[in-house]
Amino acid sequence: MSFLEQLDESIKIPNVYYHRFILSYKKNSKDLYVFCEGDADLSYYAEQIERIDSGAVIHKFPAECKNNVLKICEYIDWNNYQKNRVLFFVDRDLSYWTNEPQTYGSNVYITEGYSFENDAVSSRMFMKLLEDLYGFASCSTEEKNEIIKLYEEKWNAFVDGSYDLMGYILHKYQFSHEHTAQNLDVRKCIDFGDRNIWKKMIKGMTREEYIRNKLQVEDVATEVIQDYKNRFLEETSHYSIRGKWCLEFMIGLMDFVLESGKKYAPSLFDSRAKVPKKIVELTSRGAMATIAPRMIPAQSLVDFIYLNIGEDNE
Repeated sequence: MSFLEQLDESIKIPNVYYHRFILSYKKNSKDLYVFCEGDADLSYYAEQIERIDSGAVIHKFPAECKNNVLKICEYIDWNNYQKNRVLFFVDRDLSYWTNEPQTYGSNVYITEGYSFENDAVSSRMFMKLLEDLYGFASCSTEEKNEIIKLYEEKWNAFVDGSYDLMGYILHKYQFSHEHTAQNLDVRKCIDFGDRNIWKKMIKGMTREEYIRNKLQVEDVATEVIQDYKNRFLEETSHYSIRGKWCLEFMIGLMDFVLESGKKYAPSLFDSRAKVPKKIVELTSRGAMATIAPRMIPAQSLVDFIYLNIGEDNE
């Protein structure tokens, strides 16, 4: 696809969803209209809305990317439409580090972390999924405590090794406005059996060479990446690893614990207990459809929904 074709496509897609919205909007109703980046996002945010208003009628628009969602918001003449019935949900991604706007309006929600997947990744969710989906519900309290300790250790190692990775995607985006993070399967970079978890060599290349190759980053000095890392550490409250990579980490560690079940939950292998096994296969692409109903949403999201559809707005 040529550049002009890509430009034409980038203009056409938001137009298509904008006109679908115009045709479906019912002026004299309480229906809600929700725009998100993708289907998984819609599943999650619609679930949170329905927790607050179980009778909500939601028209869903997966606009394919953040720019499309925000463009549609710009298209709408708010003199003719009720803002609190037309809601937009987007990921924060790298916007803080690139000095892009951090707010867009009372009906636009931006995730606290990199993306909505970040809200799903925690030791609580890790243990909950192991119990509910991987068969670890019957292991002892002591075993559960050790597994949680394992999670915390591996998570800390994951974060420690993530700064250069995030530096590379930030550098790539700032100089080309390209998102190449989806090219990297982070689980290929990780060995949960290693104390530091990050592999030094991957497919015959050093970790740095492999990552730069996958992210299509060339001619960037080590000092530049170190500068990014320094900023991440100085402004740690704003630092967040790409959500899909965090999700991959959590699923990968769950698989590792299952494979090493006799070590981490020996009580389940004493011939009296049911040996743990998966009842569902989690993947980074489809996991959120399973995880979303189990999530505790960020307080900022709850506040946003109440602000727009709470009783005072009826």
